[in-house]
Amino acid sequence: AESGITQLQRSVANQTTALSEAGQHLSAKIDGLRVGGRNYLRSSLDFSGYWRFGKHANETGRVFTENNEIVIDSQTANYSAAMQIAKEGTRSHTANCSETLKDLPSAIYTVSFEAKASVNGAIRVLLRQQLLPSGTKDTYKYITIDSQDWKKYTIQLDYRQVTNLNYVQFEFTCYLVGAEIRLRKVKLERGTIATDWTPAPEDVEENIANVSADLVSYRQTQAATDSAQATQLNALTTRMTGAESNITKVEQSVITLNSSTATRLNQLTANLTKAQTDLTAKITAEQTARANGDKSLASRIDTVNASVNNAKAQITTVSQAVADVNGKLSATHTIKTQTISGGKTAIAGITLGANREESTVIVMADRFQVVKNAQDGSPKPMLRVENGQ
Repeated sequence: AESGITQLQRSVANQTTALSEAGQHLSAKIDGLRVGGRNYLRSSLDFSGYWRFGKHANETGRVFTENNEIVIDSQTANYSAAMQIAKEGTRSHTANCSETLKDLPSAIYTVSFEAKASVNGAIRVLLRQQLLPSGTKDTYKYITIDSQDWKKYTIQLDYRQVTNLNYVQFEFTCYLVGAEIRLRKVKLERGTIATDWTPAPEDVEENIANVSADLVSYRQTQAATDSAQATQLNALTTRMTGAESNITKVEQSVITLNSSTATRLNQLTANLTKAQTDLTAKITAEQTARANGDKSLASRIDTVNASVNNAKAQITTVSQAVADVNGKLSATHTIKTQTISGGKTAIAGITLGANREESTVIVMADRFQVVKNAQDGSPKPMLRVENGQ
């Protein structure tokens, strides 16, 4: 048991030592921290809203902002200034005024900023108190901008607030000739140590408020969009349901049409079969020899026609055989071709005939020609009928 207690005591001692070392390490880190002071200047990054820019009436240059920079283009020895004014006192400085400078307490303040200049020269950094009923009390220093590249500058101002204060004005003033001064990341903080640039807390709050407003607006817009999309989706769903219903109806109509078409096709097939049967019967009847009491007659007539508009071509074949009780027999076979075009008719034909006494071959043609065989492409003329001879 004593051994366990001893071990426990050692463990507690080790933990106490470790905690002490961790505390010392943490204290060293805390001692090394430097918390930045509060910036009393509004819009000190983009210089919008709370800043004013002015110049003497005889100054030909200008003062403006560009790419989050104050640009002082000073061409004469007359003043050019960039300033921020506190909220109103008795004077009417109500528009774009900074509430953070209004009750600036008495203290030493550090002004820090980054700057560069086309030529070396000094500018004035000023804290001005406008007094009641009139007059001013200025706290200022000049600082030389001696670099054409960006460089950080700091200056201290011992500001003491008066009792008859109207309003406070912070200002950069330039009297250089033919110089361009650029300033950025301006900070006015209480104390003698210049810390890294930070925005005024009011700017952060304003940005948060703007972001919140944008978020609310976005949510409202998104809600409206979602509602509109839901409405569109419901409309599309309704249209899709209607389309599916119409498709079903169309499918049913197609099925009915197919059934009706099949029925009509079967009917047409039956009618065609019947017509073919009737036609065959008629042809057979026509071809069948007709007989009466004293004579029998058999005949067949075949005709082939082709026509376009008023032009017509026709081939007719007639075969006929006759026999009677008196012993009279005859058989004839006639082939006739005929064309009609432009009011003119051309006919060619041949008739073969035979009876008990003789046989005849009668040819009707304007010209009579013969060929040697089926491959002979040059018919030879033999006979020609001209003027009836």
